Amino acid sequence: VADSRAVRFPRLWEIAWGCRLACGDRRVPGTYPPVALHGQQVSCFLAPNVNAGYTHPPELAARIRDWVAPLADQPYLLDVPDFRSNDKERILRDIYTLCDQRFAVAGALLREEQPDMLMMVEMGVDRIHHAFWRYMDPTSPLYEPGSPFADAIRDYYRHVDGHIGALLAEIDAETLVLVVSDHGARPLMGGFCINEWLIQQGFLHLTQQPAGPTALDQAAVDWSRTKAWGAGGYYARIFLNVAGREPEGIVAPAEFAPIREELAAALRALRGPDGALLGNQVFVPQEIYRRVRGIAPDLILYPGDLAWRAVGKVGMNELFTSENDTGPDDANHAQHGLFIWHDPQRPGNGQQLHSASLYDMLPSLLDRFGIAAPEGLRGRVLAFA
Repeated sequence: VADSRAVRFPRLWEIAWGCRLACGDRRVPGTYPPVALHGQQVSCFLAPNVNAGYTHPPELAARIRDWVAPLADQPYLLDVPDFRSNDKERILRDIYTLCDQRFAVAGALLREEQPDMLMMVEMGVDRIHHAFWRYMDPTSPLYEPGSPFADAIRDYYRHVDGHIGALLAEIDAETLVLVVSDHGARPLMGGFCINEWLIQQGFLHLTQQPAGPTALDQAAVDWSRTKAWGAGGYYARIFLNVAGREPEGIVAPAEFAPIREELAAALRALRGPDGALLGNQVFVPQEIYRRVRGIAPDLILYPGDLAWRAVGKVGMNELFTSENDTGPDDANHAQHGLFIWHDPQRPGNGQQLHSASLYDMLPSLLDRFGIAAPEGLRGRVLAFA
């Protein structure tokens, strides 16, 4: 798993640190283990536990214990434990506890440290989508009408909104406020078993069929006959077994491009359980990223344009499943999130920007505060009326 040590470029708080702005950032993904900065840092859910040195400075962890002690009879949560399960009442309690603890720490940092910049991630709005979407949305194939959890998501958003209001009451009228989501959400229509499909198409071979659902790295793969395999998740990553690149590669370099195009065309033409086109989106990393680093897949697949999740296990004995292979899951990530930008120096009646990208947040913030952007930074400075 990539952690903070894999990040090679400065992030917002590190750029601000160079300008001697005191920062307080909390739970931003990819911040464990924490690094020194001019301020405080509470690292993310990658921390294995609260005894693993998850804060900078280290003594901040003891202060956090004191801040959250009155809230619940449990320690500081790094995430909602086992949020993909059927224990819905416990999950809901943990989501609220996680939220209350996060905002308690954020408020305490504002009052006691008075940082120039505070950045925090509220993870509960993600976890509640995964656990409770079926009770809210009639378009979900898992919809359960009349459930006592029918209003769980709406009620939780109101709860979060109340916390945001209390936090805004702690700041002065000159503070710039952003609310930014890194992805959207949509009902999960089911799972597409990418490796089962590759087996059916003759690209992936096993020497022995597993008795039940099995992770590919635990299965008996016949690499001497396998041309491609996949990894599951919110989307699928497909790798070709290239000679000279993989330990037991059999795809000759001259065959690489034709086989990749054959796979891409077949995936785009794939039909779902109802016989209609599934609507897959297939991408070549080198065509969508400015630069490809590390071990990139040869193809990226959005099953049903992210309406379906990619299931990587073999031994499923079907191409389409009703649920996720890592536990009960009601929602998948979607491409479009939202952002709110409230700037007291640019008052107005509000406007909507429909073409903004997540990449635009950093250059726009740096421009707003007169901080030079790193060379080659992706994104544009947003123009506000």
